[in-house]
Amino acid sequence: MDFLTNKGVIISRTNSLPIPVVRMGVHAGFRPGSRAGRPDLEGILPPRGRALCIEIKTGKDRLSDIQKAYLDQCSKAGALVLVVKDFDDFFAQWNNLST
Repeated sequence: MDFLTNKGVIISRTNSLPIPVVRMGVHAGFRPGSRAGRPDLEGILPPRGRALCIEIKTGKDRLSDIQKAYLDQCSKAGALVLVVKDFDDFFAQWNNLST
């Protein structure tokens, strides 16, 4: 996130944790913290405001069908979508965008 911020990108981490619901002082369950499939990081690229979606997958973790569908929608809408395994992988993909 620091790298992207230093490049002028507005970037934030998606909170996927459920949010507790309290009714009349009693815990009534949870509601989703965000829409299923959203990427780990979402940003806005300068200077034109193109959306940036970054999904981080480590180890044997793979994209779920919901994540694939969401990221495909983002890409079709014009967002830049990156799926990365670590910072080195991100950096390589980022540098390939600039060339």
